Amino acid sequence: MEKTNKSFLDEAKNTVKSLESSEDLIKRLIDQFDGLNKAENIIFKNLYDLIFLYFPESIDKLGDKDNFINTLGKCKVFSRREII
Repeated sequence: MEKTNKSFLDEAKNTVKSLESSEDLIKRLIDQFDGLNKAENIIFKNLYDLIFLYFPESIDKLGDKDNFINTLGKCKVFSRREII
């Protein structure tokens, strides 16, 4: 069942009302952002390890995290030719 904008708004109002202060919401958002950041780093490391397990010669081209993500983002289909 798809939620409507009103149901999202009602849910947000109830959440804010249940908090002791606005600082609780800020702390919750910071904790969630930190969790997402940790998850991103774990996913990146696992993908990085997988790519270099199968394409060890690509380490010079892909390099650091930003370059690695940008290069893979340009690939529509991952093939040895595109990564090397």
